Amino acid sequence: MSWDVIVMRFPEGFDGDFDKIPNDWEPEELFYREYFLEEIKKIFPDINTEDETWLVLNAAAYSIEFNIGDNDPINSIMLHIRGGDEAI
Repeated sequence: MSWDVIVMRFPEGFDGDFDKIPNDWEPEELFYREYFLEEIKKIFPDINTEDETWLVLNAAAYSIEFNIGDNDPINSIMLHIRGGDEAI
């Protein structure tokens, strides 16, 4: 199985209808890059951070890629999750 999950702050009152979001809307910041990298390494010490825009966590039964782009501060995180229920 695989999942693609986006993490971001949507506008207040967002009801899931993406057509209601203005075209010029920009999500609020989540984290500064340095803080996010420090914290993710604490949670997942074996995460591959060779490319700081695309972090990769490989486990025996799953993998999770954290696409954070090159913006600072980070305003969204895209997770690409592959594997079985263990990934959850």
